[in-house]
Amino acid sequence: MDDSKNKHVYSIVLLKEAIIKNPVVTKDHKLFEESLILISISENLLRDKEKFLIFIRNLVQNNEEIYPNEFGEMVIWKLAKIIDVFEISEDIEFSLPFQEVYSRFLEMPANASIDDVVNKFYSDYVWEDKEM
Repeated sequence: MDDSKNKHVYSIVLLKEAIIKNPVVTKDHKLFEESLILISISENLLRDKEKFLIFIRNLVQNNEEIYPNEFGEMVIWKLAKIIDVFEISEDIEFSLPFQEVYSRFLEMPANASIDDVVNKFYSDYVWEDKEM
C-alpha cells in the first residue's frame, strides 16, 4: 500500500534549548529557539503520540548543528518541547525531510527552566508532550 497518499503537511512549533558543552564563561542568560517547521507525515504516525514524539526527536537530533561560539565553547541545540502541531490545508511540496520557515531566539535568565519559557511565551500551550 502506498503510504504517500496518506501523507499530509503539518506545521510543528518546536522549542529548542542551547546547551553549552564545557563552558569557559559564566553567562547571566540562557538561549532558547522557537522554530516552526513544515513536515510531510502520515496521519497514522500523528495518531500514535509516542511514535510521533520519537520520530520528531530523531529528526531534530539527526539535523542538530554543533558549532563553536565566540568563546570556543561547543553549542548544541537540543529539542526541549513540541509546542504545537497543526495540519496545513495547502498542498506544499519540498524535497528536504523538513523545511524550517520561521525561527526566533528567546533569551531568558540563566536559571530559567523550560517551564518558565513555556509560561512566559506560550500561555495557550496545550500540546502536552512528555519530558523531552
